[in-house]
Amino acid sequence: MVSSFHLLRRLQRHGVPGRAPSVAVPVDRTAATRNELAGVFAAVEPVVQECRAMVEAATAEARDTLEQARLRSQLLLDEASARAAGLAAAEAAAELARLEREADEVLASSRAEADRVEARAAAREKELTDRIVSYTLSLPVRPGGAR
Repeated sequence: MVSSFHLLRRLQRHGVPGRAPSVAVPVDRTAATRNELAGVFAAVEPVVQECRAMVEAATAEARDTLEQARLRSQLLLDEASARAAGLAAAEAAAELARLEREADEVLASSRAEADRVEARAAAREKELTDRIVSYTLSLPVRPGGAR
């Protein structure tokens, strides 16, 4: 025959076996992830700094090149204006136009040089990025799939 204990046991709520879990705050794993990647970021930081320095240097060089071109253009225009004062009106206009074309050529040449400097920096940046990726991929894989 079934005892009263077994009858009451049937009415007991069912859940996960074992004792009731304690109340706790969920674990925040962002700090662990950050710490796990700290070595990779520390190893890559010198290359990142080198890239930043290259971009800054290229930008400064391009800025200087453009400024020199502006100064030279202004000098040519001033020279043309001085020459034009002594020439006849037609000759002065032709000389001024020639010097303005020359100043435009100098400015275009300077812009092209600035573009070459920036392209050189961009090419170097890609090379350094590839080095970063290669280095990261060469790191040993730790348990859990992290590098």
